[in-house]
Amino acid sequence: TVKQLAVTVFSVVSQNDAPLEVKDAAMTCVGHLFADHYSTFTAAEVESTFKTLGDRLSHATTSVAAAKAIQLIVTAAPNASITALPAPLTRTAAQQLVDSLKLNNRSVRQASLEALTAWVTVSGGIVTEHLEALSIYIDSDEVVISGLVFKLVGVLVKKVNTVVGDVLKSIVPKSVSFLKSSNAQGPVVTTLAVTVKTVVDAQPAVADELLSKFLTVDSNGATAQVIGAIASAHPKRDDNLKTFLSQAKSGSPFAISVLGELGARVDITETPAVDILLGALGTSLASSAGTSDKSGRFNAARALGSLVVSNPKKVIAVFESQISKAPLYIVAAIRQGIERLSPEVLVENTEALANILICASEKSDEVIRDAISDCLGKLVQSNIQVIKILEKSLQSDQKSTRACVTRALSLAVNQAQDSTHLVGSSILVPFLIGLGDSAVEVRTAALGLLQTALNKNLQKVKHLIPKYEKYLAVEALRRPELITKVVVGANTLITDLGITSRRTTFQIIDSLISHSIDSINMGIVLSSLGSGCKGDEEVEIQVLSHKIVIKLVSLQPEAVCRSISTFDLSPIFLKLLPNTAIEVDIKANQELVADTKPVVHAIEDELYSHKYLSKADTLKAIEGLVKAGYGGLRMDKLYKQVILGLSDTSTQEAAVTVLIELWKLFDAKIQNNIGHKTIAEETISGIDELLATPFFKTLPTSIGGDIIKPLTAVRILETGLLKLDKHKKDTKVGPHAGFNAYLNNSIKKGAVAAKYAEIK
Repeated sequence: TVKQLAVTVFSVVSQNDAPLEVKDAAMTCVGHLFADHYSTFTAAEVESTFKTLGDRLSHATTSVAAAKAIQLIVTAAPNASITALPAPLTRTAAQQLVDSLKLNNRSVRQASLEALTAWVTVSGGIVTEHLEALSIYIDSDEVVISGLVFKLVGVLVKKVNTVVGDVLKSIVPKSVSFLKSSNAQGPVVTTLAVTVKTVVDAQPAVADELLSKFLTVDSNGATAQVIGAIASAHPKRDDNLKTFLSQAKSGSPFAISVLGELGARVDITETPAVDILLGALGTSLASSAGTSDKSGRFNAARALGSLVVSNPKKVIAVFESQISKAPLYIVAAIRQGIERLSPEVLVENTEALANILICASEKSDEVIRDAISDCLGKLVQSNIQVIKILEKSLQSDQKSTRACVTRALSLAVNQAQDSTHLVGSSILVPFLIGLGDSAVEVRTAALGLLQTALNKNLQKVKHLIPKYEKYLAVEALRRPELITKVVVGANTLITDLGITSRRTTFQIIDSLISHSIDSINMGIVLSSLGSGCKGDEEVEIQVLSHKIVIKLVSLQPEAVCRSISTFDLSPIFLKLLPNTAIEVDIKANQELVADTKPVVHAIEDELYSHKYLSKADTLKAIEGLVKAGYGGLRMDKLYKQVILGLSDTSTQEAAVTVLIELWKLFDAKIQNNIGHKTIAEETISGIDELLATPFFKTLPTSIGGDIIKPLTAVRILETGLLKLDKHKKDTKVGPHAGFNAYLNNSIKKGAVAAKYAEIK
């Protein structure tokens, strides 16, 4: 039976040797048993349970579970049963809960305050005598705990209005101090405002005293929220309103904020408040002094948005009539209204708000469009029917509107706690058509939507990838038509409108490779990454591509090994900055080289493992790697693979081809560039070991001619490099100059000139 189960489980609580987690689970279980089957237990059994749980409150290890169990029982039990508990028991329980706050543990304090609030909600003044003790926990460094104290006091005042005097004495001074802190913002201030309004509702005569005390705090948004709450319940509300209207008309930011907070609680739209706030926005300057700074206008916008709470229809009509005059600020006002309206009222007005926002998107700049998308996204979360309005707007001939509504759905999907209902094919497909839109803004927004949907609900969305992967292949490319160049003096300003879409495309590819590699065509992945590595001039895209390639090597090594030529990284390693290059450019190039080398090394490690290709195919792939990664190769490892190939007659020809390609690149790309001295030295360093192999000792005449010329060029340059060190020391040649001249004057015209001419 339930009783037997409760007795058995609860006996664990008193066992000294029971593990802590078992005791916690036992108290939680008992709390649920009593909450769900309260009528099963006698009054004596309930009292006994409260006593046992109360005793556990004094132990830091069990107090959280005990407090939560008490809250469960009190919340679920019939009110009459809790109020019928003996007074000594309730007083003791209240004292134990208050005493548990002394434990320096945030979780304990939170659980105990929530339990006290639940109990006060049912039975009233069990904490009346503890207000002074509770005030200690109003602390600007403990925002959550302070908010729970404010909430508890508000509930207490509602139940027992005679405690107002004690609240003024102990709670209000600490609240004023709290409000002076920079941490006084957000939900805790809202809770405080509700509490002080409750105090005024309970005892209107204290309104002036509260106003005077809170007005000592610096004028800011948090203070305005509290003052507005007090003023809304003040017996002389109209007189106070006139004062704030006058101050707001004179341009007082604080008074403007108070009007918003007051207007969120009572309808003040019949007063000059709306005109004054519009004047502060700059849409009706004749009606007020206005406010010239941007922050002041946003403040007025938030105040206007707050007014929508008390009179939605009228204020929304104001939004509609004024949005063309000050779109940025009216959109800010709409956002404030969306955040403050109750869910039920917001649903009733979503269509009107959505239509205003969409209309404004047609001729707005990017900043305003982003704000509009954010508002529309919030409307979608409150009322899924808004998606139909957004979908209809996809037919607009304005690219800004199409992009705006697509981004709105993306934001809604991203912000929703559970976005499953937003990523069905019937919803996404009309918006993903934008991937093929002629406007880059719309394509970028559609890519963002696809990325967000995949990140939030991969399993439900990945089936759409084959349908849209062709667009990914297109968007991964650097498109000349999206690039503009403007010459300003000696500099050229380059603007690439496609960088955002390319970044998003590669992020999508990265996500699919990591979590659902089978859902995307590998050919598209390889070609896209190839363009990112070698065809994109934006370092950001190159670096992103490199990271994805490294990941792909570990997941699909064979595919990468067979497509090495796709990743042409050698231009990065062989790029030489002009002699006049500024230090920051040299450093940036060095960083890019350092970022690129791991790509080559990752491919080398897989290729040289011989797990995926035959020996001959491996050497063929190495030939491609030499072309694609020259400058970033680990030459010692490469020469070992070549030596291995030369040792087998079936692979000798392929190995020789690798050497010919390597040394031709060496001769063509390195000889005139002293900046590549390190690469040259690495290439030369392994030659002696190579020439000592049986193959070179008995070099077949059939292939000797093909390999001797590039090898001789390597030897000539080796000699030149050795001589250069001494030459540079003698002539003090700079680090980025001199080698070309030295090569022409000293080597090509020196003792080896004839041999060099023969090779050339």
